[in-house]
Amino acid sequence: MNFLNYLDSIEDTTYTKFLVPDPESDKYYPNQHMREVKSGHYVIVKCTPLKNPFSVAISENMMNTLGFTTGMAKSQEFLSFFSGCNNKRSWSTPYALSIYGKEMYSNCPFKNGNGYGDGRATSLAEVVVQSKRWELQLKGCGKTPFSRSGDGKAVLRSSVREFLVSEAMYHLGVPTTRALTITSSKTDMVERPWFSSDHQRDVIKKHDIMESSGSTVLCRVASSFLRVGHVELFSRRFLKSNDRNALRELKMLVQYIIFREYNDINKSLSFEDQVIMMLRSTSHKFANLVCNWLRVGYVQGNFNSDNCHVAGITLDYGPFGFMSSFDPLWNPWIDGGAHFAFINQIDACAQNFYTFVDAVVPLFNDDPAYENECEKIKNSHLGVTMNKINKMWAAKLGFQNFTYEVGTLRDDLFKLMEKCEADYTLIWRQLSEIVKKIISEDLMLDLIQNGFYKPLTDKNKREWITWINNWISTLSATYMNQVPPYQTISNNMKRMSPKFIPREWMLVSAYTLAASGDSSMIYELQKLFETPYDEHVSDGLAEKYYKLSPAYDKSNGGSCAAKTFTSCSS
Repeated sequence: MNFLNYLDSIEDTTYTKFLVPDPESDKYYPNQHMREVKSGHYVIVKCTPLKNPFSVAISENMMNTLGFTTGMAKSQEFLSFFSGCNNKRSWSTPYALSIYGKEMYSNCPFKNGNGYGDGRATSLAEVVVQSKRWELQLKGCGKTPFSRSGDGKAVLRSSVREFLVSEAMYHLGVPTTRALTITSSKTDMVERPWFSSDHQRDVIKKHDIMESSGSTVLCRVASSFLRVGHVELFSRRFLKSNDRNALRELKMLVQYIIFREYNDINKSLSFEDQVIMMLRSTSHKFANLVCNWLRVGYVQGNFNSDNCHVAGITLDYGPFGFMSSFDPLWNPWIDGGAHFAFINQIDACAQNFYTFVDAVVPLFNDDPAYENECEKIKNSHLGVTMNKINKMWAAKLGFQNFTYEVGTLRDDLFKLMEKCEADYTLIWRQLSEIVKKIISEDLMLDLIQNGFYKPLTDKNKREWITWINNWISTLSATYMNQVPPYQTISNNMKRMSPKFIPREWMLVSAYTLAASGDSSMIYELQKLFETPYDEHVSDGLAEKYYKLSPAYDKSNGGSCAAKTFTSCSS
């Protein structure tokens, strides 16, 4: 069976079947110009295909999951389809934006929220493979009514970053959208802000040149691309105008979210009770998401309601980064602040959850019982989150339960890591080596000495030895008079702390090589990130990639050792 025939056999698109189109969608088709979209859940948009496309990379794991064969992936049909040249009735969606719970309108060209949505993303189809539903979406396939001042295009740099990191996050055990293909062009060029060779990026953090890049299209895949901002949009419209049509569209959307992302909810319940069940589940999903971000050292950069998935899935890899030198207030976004920093993602996630809860409240028709239940769910959310996070910190330290003593150990460790500029990933992983067996103090230091971005002073060394001894003695005390199973503890810790993460210097090297036509590093990193908890000693990848980020290279706009900054289109 060829690719297009197979795709037809698995396609089951419900978004455009169950939800309402923009009533002016046909009038303005192909909908490639900015305009005000006042109602409806989606706009039918014609993709702008790449000129002279070529394949840069394919995720074999995602390809196999969808049932695509190697033969299909090598076909011209496959290349054309995922570079935007297809006859699909594709769609883009409107949604609202809140930042930390504050409604935003200034970035909307109409100052009313009717111009905000998928500015460079268009969904092609939903497919069902082995009873699991997937949505295929192209990012970078041209303008939509929501592109505002943008050109609707993506470049190789940002596409490679999202491709590698979304697949890595999946294998790290973090809820995430997936990536299937990258296609690009050498004749379809766009300009993007970037950094000149003599620009001190880590100091100034601002672009200073325009760089010409080949247009690139990324195909990303997810159970859905439903955002908090989607729900928020229709809730706002109803609350501002008391428009019953907006309330109807809000209800339809929430019913659809339950169908797509919360299908385990008992359908015999009333709609209102189903919504309450959804909110309780959402609280746990959001808590699980931010818990896993902290576990692997990931920072989203800008975590607004428009890039917050309704089912707690990492979405829209823009100004993200992975922690190198530990700093709880690090944010990789050049325009970001401490409110989206590493440790403050807990609060940012909670604000998005509160926004989601508030957005569905109009569906309860002023029923005080349901509204009170919503308040209870909101009030309990931070407790749900911190419970998950504390259990995670305990597990990373080798403990089965979180106690006051474990919390003190964690806090003291964070202070040491920050003061000594410890690499977040290396230190956590090396602690799992220390706990394997009783070792001398010198060997303790040997096992962690390569995990710092500045030399340890004698005082630092004594502080680390003291902390390690306290940690081991506290851990041993939890086993009463028994000998702790140190090897088992070590193995459990390693399952919580990966050995390999997508460091920015790796991503920079991969997309720089890819720009010259060499995708070999993309595939090497992809292979590495498929098993990020394995040792990778025999294949030589540990020697190559298990190390500190290299010193800042000012000839290269993408990487520096302790601090890396990115923009929304990096």
